[in-house]
Amino acid sequence: MAPAGDDYHDRDAFAVYTGQTTNFLEIRAGWASASDLDVFVFEADAPTDPLGSPSAAVVGELVVTAVKPATLYWIWIGGATRSAALPASYTMAVCGYELTPEAP
Repeated sequence: MAPAGDDYHDRDAFAVYTGQTTNFLEIRAGWASASDLDVFVFEADAPTDPLGSPSAAVVGELVVTAVKPATLYWIWIGGATRSAALPASYTMAVCGYELTPEAP
């Protein structure tokens, strides 16, 4: 696919609606090829303001971020133009948590 005026040749998007008490998301993406994929999380009403900081320090990519309960989010994964092998197969795990602060 030709670029859409950005640094990505291939991209997928997934809608995720957080649960009533979910306030934290962890997204892990992995792939076996020489591709360079990036993962971003956006609140549905703010598609230009990604949440969290993707970390490539793990195999694949990991994003952890605070989120609002009962809210629609977009998870976006794209193959950068610097990728060696596109399209690429990948797996993605999305885990939602309820984190509560400890009492002092």
